[in-house]
Amino acid sequence: MDQWLAMGRADSVRSLRAALARIMGLPWVNTVATDRYGNALYIDSSVVPHMATETFLSGCRLFGLPLLFDGSRSACHWGADRRAPPGIFGAESAPWLLRRDYVSNSNDGYWLTNSRQLLTGPGQSRYSPMYGPTHTPQHLRTRLGFVQLDALLAQRSALELADLRDLVFSNRVHAAELVLPDLLAGCAGTVDVTLRAACGVLAAWDRKVELDSRGALLFWQFWLKAVKLPPIWAVPFDAADPVHTPRGVAPDVLPPLLAQLQETAIELTAMGIPLDAPLRDYQVDYRAGIRTALHGGIGDIDGVYNALHMSFPLTPQGYEHVVWGTSYVQLVTFDDAGPVAHGVLVYGQSTDPLSAHYGDQLPLYTSKELLRLPFSENEIRADRNYRRTTLPQK
Repeated sequence: MDQWLAMGRADSVRSLRAALARIMGLPWVNTVATDRYGNALYIDSSVVPHMATETFLSGCRLFGLPLLFDGSRSACHWGADRRAPPGIFGAESAPWLLRRDYVSNSNDGYWLTNSRQLLTGPGQSRYSPMYGPTHTPQHLRTRLGFVQLDALLAQRSALELADLRDLVFSNRVHAAELVLPDLLAGCAGTVDVTLRAACGVLAAWDRKVELDSRGALLFWQFWLKAVKLPPIWAVPFDAADPVHTPRGVAPDVLPPLLAQLQETAIELTAMGIPLDAPLRDYQVDYRAGIRTALHGGIGDIDGVYNALHMSFPLTPQGYEHVVWGTSYVQLVTFDDAGPVAHGVLVYGQSTDPLSAHYGDQLPLYTSKELLRLPFSENEIRADRNYRRTTLPQK
């Protein structure tokens, strides 16, 4: 509680980092923050066992497992940092980055926080491997986040809230962007009627997961099989360019990929699902008996930033009921009067199916609409639903 209170009182990212350094107590989360002065901070201030790089690599691991250590040897015991409880890393040992352009984290590791400045780790003995791996391929969703952001910053020096909303809800399928050019080229000249039809649908598809996107279902079902094949990439992963590698389809992998696409088209047809069915007909959620069509994609697997994970595989009725994914969306900036925030709580403000607020914000998500959130005392009191209740002391 002391740590969260200190974070709430911070008035800049520098004071926020100082507050985090005083009490190393966050249970697991990455922290990203910006301030009115144009600074952006990333820090992993979570509680991490003090296993230094040299100790981690010195043979203390049992059976080669990454998180199982030999406790019978004193040389393998956890260490200590100044101004931190024994056995955990202090703030000076935690990965952090302060930038004037941006920091970002999409549930991947600390290493790729800014595409222009990769944070070092094992090999440089700077951050313990306990904070996570470095120099490893990143999820497609993480990569798309940087692809979109870097492209937009190349066009303009400053972004508005509307720009960020468009990035969050762009609904691009990065896997499709990386593989379809080669895959469709491999379709040329095919005489199989089913495969030709599937290739035609993917060629016409907008490579997005909007409500009216036609081809998303076909690609999803195909891609879930394709990722289980041996490495398909023509350009291998390059640790110096984790945003743009790996990519492309290796020529020897094209035949099995086309076979998977043909098999997927046969399966969809057998379920009575048109290959070019619009997403709105098959990706839905039910709240209080009301059916709502949903845009968005899988996330890490297909590289959609606006991620949704459905509870059941595709059936003739579609994908139904969201388990997790895009839930609370908040965009924040500053004007002369203070913070300006817009947000939406996708699944509604109540978990009670009988409440009027059960799923009341799902239509806002569907229309990509974010509400202005009151911040100042005057804004809060001006809300038409404002009520003040005094609780007596007992």
